Amino acid sequence: HRHRYNTQALIMLSTTLVVSAILGGALAQQFRQPCKYPTEWTALETSFNYATNMVEHGQIVYDGANERIYRKEYSTGPSGPQAFTRILIFKEHREYNIDQRTRQCTYNTIPESREWEPWGVPANSTFQRQSILGVSVGVSNWITADVFVLQNSRTGTGSRTFTAYVTNEECAPISIQVVARTADGYMNLDQSLTMNLENMVLGIEDPNVFNVPAGCTEAPRPGPTPGPPPTAKCTAKLQADCSAAKSQGASECFTCLKAHQADLKVAGCTPEAERMYCDPR
Repeated sequence: HRHRYNTQALIMLSTTLVVSAILGGALAQQFRQPCKYPTEWTALETSFNYATNMVEHGQIVYDGANERIYRKEYSTGPSGPQAFTRILIFKEHREYNIDQRTRQCTYNTIPESREWEPWGVPANSTFQRQSILGVSVGVSNWITADVFVLQNSRTGTGSRTFTAYVTNEECAPISIQVVARTADGYMNLDQSLTMNLENMVLGIEDPNVFNVPAGCTEAPRPGPTPGPPPTAKCTAKLQADCSAAKSQGASECFTCLKAHQADLKVAGCTPEAERMYCDPR
């Protein structure tokens, strides 16, 4: 049996009419535990990509039983509209990317360290409240959502705050927001996420979306034409000042470069050498 939710659950409450209230039965629910999302579901998705500063629309199909995820993404950037299909199959350790305009299909290897992890509310998050999403009139204009929050969870040298709205009975995700910060408090754009889901169906409506096109080839590893290598003095300075930040990701590394900009310039580091140090792609 499949349940459909015709909701437009947006994390920005100013764009939707959302009435938040503590329900009469909330006292009985105050110790509600974090939960895992349903094993299989299909939904429309609207996400904000903090790294590219773009809103992305599309569809997501989640198949936890077979450890795979399908996403169709539409976005508009400086170079015009883009449409991609991404299929992640963790049992094969592969991520397939299909350009909907050219129909070109390539794949990358999912690192062994990036293991499958079922989606859900983090086990150490806290149940905050119940909310009514929609207008609390009649029986079909609103749904009850549980709100879970995880504040300033430590992740390496940084931190992460997680907020999720899930349906009360099924723990189906409605909206998810992750705000990651570096050690010095800057927002980590690579690891932050806002995702809103609507028109969800429990189950997989079309299993064929996971079929990979024939002739899919391994993606090349692109990179800019390398300039002259950095000097030994520059390399030593980069390692001394920013090696720990680099291990936390590109955002942390670039934050470190900014903090040590004057010293790196004295060491003879060029902008290209610094960029290649943090992100050699």
